[in-house]
Amino acid sequence: MINTFLKAKHWQLFLLTFGIPMLAYAFFIQYMMSNFEPMLDPDAVFLEPDPEEILGFFKYVPTFMILFAGILYSWMWSVGVGLKKHILPELRLNVNLFKFFLLVPATYICVIAYFMSYIFNASFFPDPDFEPSAVLILSIVFMHLFSMFCIFFCMHFVAKSIKTAEMGRKVRFSEFAGEFFMIWFYPVGVWILQPRINKIVENPDRV
Repeated sequence: MINTFLKAKHWQLFLLTFGIPMLAYAFFIQYMMSNFEPMLDPDAVFLEPDPEEILGFFKYVPTFMILFAGILYSWMWSVGVGLKKHILPELRLNVNLFKFFLLVPATYICVIAYFMSYIFNASFFPDPDFEPSAVLILSIVFMHLFSMFCIFFCMHFVAKSIKTAEMGRKVRFSEFAGEFFMIWFYPVGVWILQPRINKIVENPDRV
């Protein structure tokens, strides 16, 4: 899998992580707007859509979340781990720490998607007697903030790995800040970063 992502073309990654999901969203929105069952309001002269039909669209959102995050995190994993052999031994970063920090938001996304799926499959009628405890709310807030920290750490790690592999020396943040923000704005940055990653992988004798 690692080599597949490292050797993939920028347009392929763009389609997988942004193009196809956006087309899927557009398709389901069009489907939602054109296939709802209207209900005639006797006190009005217009047709109102069935709320359950419209809101039913959102049951697909967790699937899109997992697919998008899965591809993006797989790319980050492949770059962070796969470029290790293209970096001088004395310059290599802590890959095990990177793996742990990447697994945290990946797990968090899956958990959130599961709860979203449960809510949507409940037809948007939650148990009126359910009251989330303060511990549950604080746990969710903590996991959300910690996941954000992990994501920024991983973006920093991947950006630094790319720049270190290219320059063959220790680099400062000011030298790979551009790569960091290109990963942050991935749909745009992948068009610039991926050809550079391809070039690193195609020259195994550079180390």
